[in-house]
Amino acid sequence: EVNKVTVYHVFRNNTKSISTLGTYTLDNDSLYVNGYHVPISSTTISPIGSTIPNVQTNPFEFNVTFIITNLPPAASLQSSSSALYKSASKLIAYQLKNLFAHSNINRTFSVCRALSFSPTNVGSTKVYAICTFQNDSSAKEVNKVTVYRQIQRHTEGISTLGTYFLDNNSLYVNGHRESEPTTSPAISLPAVRDGDLSFELNFTIINRNFTEALNNPNSPQYRGIAANVTRMLTGLFKKSSLKNNYRNNRVIRLRSGSVEVTSRCYFNPNIGNEPVTAERVRTEFATGTSKTSLLGNVYMLRNDSLTVEAKEPISPSKIEIPYWGIILIVLGVLLVLLLLFLLGLLIAFCLKRKNHASYDVMQNPSGFYFLHQKFY
Repeated sequence: EVNKVTVYHVFRNNTKSISTLGTYTLDNDSLYVNGYHVPISSTTISPIGSTIPNVQTNPFEFNVTFIITNLPPAASLQSSSSALYKSASKLIAYQLKNLFAHSNINRTFSVCRALSFSPTNVGSTKVYAICTFQNDSSAKEVNKVTVYRQIQRHTEGISTLGTYFLDNNSLYVNGHRESEPTTSPAISLPAVRDGDLSFELNFTIINRNFTEALNNPNSPQYRGIAANVTRMLTGLFKKSSLKNNYRNNRVIRLRSGSVEVTSRCYFNPNIGNEPVTAERVRTEFATGTSKTSLLGNVYMLRNDSLTVEAKEPISPSKIEIPYWGIILIVLGVLLVLLLLFLLGLLIAFCLKRKNHASYDVMQNPSGFYFLHQKFY
């Protein structure tokens, strides 16, 4: 995406940090693009008489743009000296820092800065940011594609960044954007094994707001939260005293208020001497979330919301019928009963009509006597 920010940084990156343009030497604090300018914060001065050239490599910088749908455009966001600009840019920079700190490329991450904001034609705000990574041997896998996918993964499919809601079609990294997949990544279901213990966990995420999309298990937002919670619970139990017993987990329901999560966790009871109980599962969850306050350094939890309920052990011969299946069965039985009732009414009606149409007769010595006839 071409804008004043991207033009500025492309020019800077191709002029050795605004130092040379062909045979010309540039003042590295002199570049402005449509009024946009990044001041030089500090200058490193080599010691007098030093003949050692500066061989430090330039860091990798990525232009990151996205749209926040719950940040209304305001004139004060256009002024870098306004309180709103300072608070929004500081919060966005912190959220991006937290995102990359928990990503697969955290070793080379340096800093993110929110540089400017612009209004969109739908009442939202577009953010222009720069994220910097170290340019060393461990940064060989850092490129615009990996940066894009790490942001996509840690924003629940480009839907939330901390308290901000994102337009999931608005993310660009150095002009790179991936089209929305036709199907969301599948969440692996737990393998059903004979004798596995099942526990239902309920807890509430308070730094996410429930939206209509979370009513649909096939929506990117639902799948994003479900995938994150599944991954985080797996990491939590794999670091706990139940790590050898733990099988898998799956999110089975999201409800409003803020976001209430119901997850089913499975454990192998045949490993270790200590039995796997609901109380042990509760204790390990509370320990791994800092007393039920933070899950995966991303989701803030209401610390009195945790419940753990033991379910029946898994049996391969037992078929679990979902709620909608039970409803269909009940409706089917009622429909059969109704049809039998209607059939009974129809048979009764036909018999009554047949009897009503027949004649009453009696026998006398001279033959049949019809009641409606007179004999003189």
